[in-house]
Amino acid sequence: MPQQPSILLIEDEANLRHNLGVLVAAEGYRVVSAEDGAEGIRKLQEEPFDLVITDVVMPEVDGFQVMEYLKDYAPDTVVVAITAYVSAESAIEALRRGAYDYLAKPFDLDEVLLLAERALEAARLTQEVARLRTGLQEVRDHRSHSFCEPIDA
Repeated sequence: MPQQPSILLIEDEANLRHNLGVLVAAEGYRVVSAEDGAEGIRKLQEEPFDLVITDVVMPEVDGFQVMEYLKDYAPDTVVVAITAYVSAESAIEALRRGAYDYLAKPFDLDEVLLLAERALEAARLTQEVARLRTGLQEVRDHRSHSFCEPIDA
């Protein structure tokens, strides 16, 4: 049976963080919450996550800084940015910093769940491609090594 996907939810608004966490967990995901970007980065240092859903606008350490951390230290982690302060500039910036998608608050729960499902599937496919590339490289290395071995007479 496949491992339960893990989601880190970084949101500074307590009610939204709690409600969204409960609803997403009810769909079978393991959800860990952080109340701001600094706590989110600490949790990312403690364990890997399949998906990070982060608010963009937060005091001190914002969602863009979380995305920069992920780009440097966990580039395979999929990120979905959420914000109440929607603008074309922030959407472009989130995507430029590696967000898989960008969602405006308020949002419909079904929309979040569908987006999480799509993002996790993208992450799974990326991991599968990496695994296949590693396997192919091992085959190539084995073949080139086999051709270089001396032939005993």
